[in-house]
Amino acid sequence: MLYFQSWSGGKDSTVSIILEHIHGLPPSKIIMSEVMFDKKRNISGELPEHMEWVHNTAIPLFRYIF
Repeated sequence: MLYFQSWSGGKDSTVSIILEHIHGLPPSKIIMSEVMFDKKRNISGELPEHMEWVHNTAIPLFRYIF
């Protein structure tokens, strides 16, 4: 069976993924959607600092854990 976690990159959704791992639950597929302000010019609707944290800290950590 596949499980999915909707992840915003915020503290609550991040903790739910960490708790899943701590309690030995089957790992979920983590889904995060980056809202684009202007796809043609590659301008994100997300804060640059948030996306930097997602790509440089959170994703590598999740890959290490799972």
